[in-house]
Formats: sequence, C-alpha cells, structure tokens
Amino acid sequence: RVLRGRRYKYVLNLADRLSTPMPTDIFRSKSWMAVRRDGIEELGERKTEKFVFQDHEELFDIVDDPAESRNIIGESGLQDVAAEMRRKVTEFRIQTKDPWLETSFQAGEWDGEHWTGDPPQ
Repeated sequence: RVLRGRRYKYVLNLADRLSTPMPTDIFRSKSWMAVRRDGIEELGERKTEKFVFQDHEELFDIVDDPAESRNIIGESGLQDVAAEMRRKVTEFRIQTKDPWLETSFQAGEWDGEHWTGDPPQ
C-alpha cells in the first residue's frame, strides 16, 4: 500500500518476507539476465536486492531523492511524518475493508478492530 504526499512517499509492503515476483518480460529480458549472471549489485542508485526483497515499510523523500534509492523510514527526525502517513494508510485500509488486513493481524499490528502499534522493522 502506498501514500504519496508532496514531499514524502510512504510504502507498506504487505508481503515483504517474500521475493517480489517479476513480470516474465522483465525476468527473461537480456538486461535482467545480465544482472543475475554478472552479479550486478546496483541498478542506477538502488541496490539490486531492493528490487527483489523490499523492506516492510519504506519512506522516501521524493524531492531530494526522486529515484527513491534511500529508505529513510528509520531517521529520527522523520518519525512524526512516518507515523502520520502510516496512520492514514491504516485508516484507509480499515475503511475500505482491505482483505490484506489479515497480514497485519498475523504480524500483530492489527487486532481485528484496532491498530496495535508500529509495524516491525
């Protein structure tokens, strides 16, 4: 789930423990085959592993980092920004009866009626 503001973009990856499936046309492309074969560690400004394995939560400063290459969710000066964006995404998920609330329930983030705190890092 994603919330984009004017300065920050918040991402909640619901299946972060799984590798991100790649569309066949990308996975079988000559470019991606070369990345895998040659062990290329960065694509542009982003680590290759971040294309496949994503963090549970991500926060990007889309003004200073338009390539979204640096996850700043843990920076102490941005905890209020992250908390507010997390709250908005959670409220939307509840209001829309997001079927993936079950993943939050199983992770202990949602008790079936109430948000129970910050998601695990």
